[in-house]
Order: sequence, then structure tokens, then C-alpha cells
Amino acid sequence: MLSVSTFFVCRPVKALWDFTLADEADCSTVWSVILGSVTNILGDLVILCLPQTVVWKLKMDRKSKIALAFTFLL
Repeated sequence: MLSVSTFFVCRPVKALWDFTLADEADCSTVWSVILGSVTNILGDLVILCLPQTVVWKLKMDRKSKIALAFTFLL
């Protein structure tokens, strides 16, 4: 996800690989950090939520399910 989001940091996009456009390019490092952070957070949330559906379908008491779900969230 991060590599896809880096293509939208520079205007024009061609300035990412064509260094002759460095003078006229608008490449914001702030936006690259923000886009990188957002994509990493979204990826982390997806990874954290994946095992939760399996945990809640287990045949265990509620207290054990909560403890196991909390363990995966660490």
C-alpha cells in the first residue's frame, strides 16, 4: 500500500523518476509522511482485526474470549 501512495506525492508524478523536472516539481515530504502513516495504520488495523472473527466463533466462555482477543491486540 505504501508504494502505491508514494506515486501521488509529486506533481507531476513523472518527477519521482525524472530528476530533470526537479525545478518545476512539487514534491511534498509532509504529504509523503502523512500518506505513509495512514497506509501503515490501516494495514495494522486490518491485521489486528483478522483473528478477531475467529476468536469470537470459538466455543469458549466470554471471559476467555476477551482475554484471547486482548492478547492478539497486543
